[in-house]
Amino acid sequence: MGLQSLSRYASAVYTNVTDMAIIDVAESGAFLDRFVVSFENRLLTQRMELGRVPTTLTFNARGKGCALVQVSTHTLSNQIFM
Repeated sequence: MGLQSLSRYASAVYTNVTDMAIIDVAESGAFLDRFVVSFENRLLTQRMELGRVPTTLTFNARGKGCALVQVSTHTLSNQIFM
């Protein structure tokens, strides 16, 4: 819900300048993934999975525009409660 609200806000404050060419993601200093944010895909969610948690992530962005980065984790438990 939060990302959807932010997308609607971004649409409301629309600008035709979105040229954030590259967002590089590194995990503990090692390159993991690259996201491209353009005018055409600026409201789309782009995702990646992390290999291990906990970890240290670094995000580097170049260009003009605005991007939101959200990191979430969850733990699955195989325990059965009686």
